[in-house]
Amino acid sequence: MKNVLKVLLVFLFCTAVFFGSGYYYLTYSLKNGQKTVEEKQENIPYYDPPENCRLDFIVQNGDKLTILLDFYEEIAYIVYINNFNDSLGEYTNYPESYDFNIDFDLFSAIVDRLGGVDIETDDGTFRFTGVQVCDIMAGSQDTEIRREVIRDIVKRVSNRGFSEDDFVCLIENSGSALSLPTCIHWQKYLKSIFKNAVYYF
Repeated sequence: MKNVLKVLLVFLFCTAVFFGSGYYYLTYSLKNGQKTVEEKQENIPYYDPPENCRLDFIVQNGDKLTILLDFYEEIAYIVYINNFNDSLGEYTNYPESYDFNIDFDLFSAIVDRLGGVDIETDDGTFRFTGVQVCDIMAGSQDTEIRREVIRDIVKRVSNRGFSEDDFVCLIENSGSALSLPTCIHWQKYLKSIFKNAVYYF
């Protein structure tokens, strides 16, 4: 009888240890598995690029400049309309479009915000302020100077970006329907997009 009781006790003890260990192991594994899944979901950044858009700048002297921002390919198409026969072909289908009316005061302010513009002259390359650039554009019909100004502005945006304050200045003084939240979503893409500028002059 003692042997039977001893065997029964050993059996019960082994069963308790087996099931207890199994329960603890399964509980521990499930908790760790759940934690791993949650960490993966939190640590995977996902950014949806903004919609591609078209920006039309109409300058006071009659110049027109269109910038097509392709956020998916990270390319900026820079189109000087006066030398492009007012035709944009396939690019007219960009889903978003914004107009900017740029007078010389606003153009001068934007140039100064970007740190001026480098223009090549007969005596060398010099940096001009916004007012000086406007004087040059107002007093000359030389389209090559305009191209040079555009290229340098694009280069400066590719190096320093375009800040929230820059956008506020542009929007508030150009009558554009562009909203500040939209611009902020653009900001992290602008340097790389303008580094890949393609010109149509």
